[in-house]
Amino acid sequence: MKRTRLIALLLILMALPASLFAETRVYQSSRPVHEVIPLFIDELGAASIQFRVKRNYNEAKDGKLGFVLSLLPGERFADISFHGDDKTKGSLVKVTTQDRKDGDIFYRIFCEKLKMTEPGVKIPEDTGPGWPAVPGR
Repeated sequence: MKRTRLIALLLILMALPASLFAETRVYQSSRPVHEVIPLFIDELGAASIQFRVKRNYNEAKDGKLGFVLSLLPGERFADISFHGDDKTKGSLVKVTTQDRKDGDIFYRIFCEKLKMTEPGVKIPEDTGPGWPAVPGR
């Protein structure tokens, strides 16, 4: 009985980290959605990322465009949705990955290759010597 509980506990602990490391990031582009999607797919191919499409999102039915990918090997999931931004006539891409390493791969594709930005993320200006400042000194 104790052995069964121990095995069950170990299985739970092994499955737990995958959900703890899941992350969601949002990327912004001045390009419209119909331009971003094919560029993204081209970059997936150029990066030689192996995947299976598990689900396609239909804008009329789901309210968004995109897909759920199963990244190989390992069957790690990535949910990628594309949204038009009415304010800027550009697009927003929401990426939720099961594994942080996969999040880093998508960051490189969207920010470094496609030159997209993460809204709300500001790169600090040069702060000069003495940074970070310690209060009270």
